[in-house]
Parts: sequence; structure tokens; C-alpha cells
Amino acid sequence: MPIDQDAPAFQGPEAIRAAGQAVNDQQLEAPRQIRSAVNIAALAASRVKSRSESGGWQIGRYTGLRIAKFQNWLYDANRAWRFTDGTLCVLWCVEFPDARSDYASKPHLIKSTRTEYNKGRHQAAPPTTPSRSYQRGDAALLGQ
Repeated sequence: MPIDQDAPAFQGPEAIRAAGQAVNDQQLEAPRQIRSAVNIAALAASRVKSRSESGGWQIGRYTGLRIAKFQNWLYDANRAWRFTDGTLCVLWCVEFPDARSDYASKPHLIKSTRTEYNKGRHQAAPPTTPSRSYQRGDAALLGQ
């Protein structure tokens, strides 16, 4: 298993998407709401992919990506998925359950990290199309 790969592991994207779809219709603004949704999302992800890619707290369970690379990858993928920031926070918790940061208590990190990513200050060049925030129901517009 490569420790610092650029692409997510086999079935990783599908597992993360399933996790997001399982909770994206919920109100996920407060830490309590986010923590409650993590178990639901993790169950959905594990139904798609049960094998963990993690080799430590900084390696993602489903994608095998390091934290910053996962976050950047997730912002890219979310252009199609249109998950809310609360859902993205849940996905950070699902992918990095042993992270040294309690993401559920810091949902504001989704926005601040996105800002850094869009400016090219998050271990990657700035994206051609900036990442943005979505509201509940935005994915339904795409028929997802």
C-alpha cells in the first residue's frame, strides 16, 4: 500500500460517495448532529468497501489518501456530488476516525480549508474551477 498516493484506492470514491449520500439530507451544522451522522455514514461506506487502507491516523480509511490530499480530492469530487459542508465534515470524520483534530467540533474548517485550497495554499495548485459550498437539495437538482 503506497503511503502518499495521488489517487484514491480502489472503491474508495464509491465508499465516500455512499457515505455522503446516506447523510446529505440531514441538518449537519452542530457538532452533535455531525457526530450522530458519522455512524450512519461509516456504515454506508463500509457496505461498499470493508477493507481499510489506513496505515495510521493521517492515512484515509477508504481512499488511502493523506489528509490534505483527501480534502483536496473531496472538494474536486464535490463539484459533481454537491454535498453540504456539514456532510463534508462528516466525511472527514469517517475517513480519518483517529485524526488528531476533532473535525466534528470544528465544522468551520470546511470553509477555511476550501478557501486555502481555492487560493492554491493547501498542498496543491489552485483549481481551475473553484470549489464552492452547497446547500441541502442541491444534489437533487442533478438527479442524484
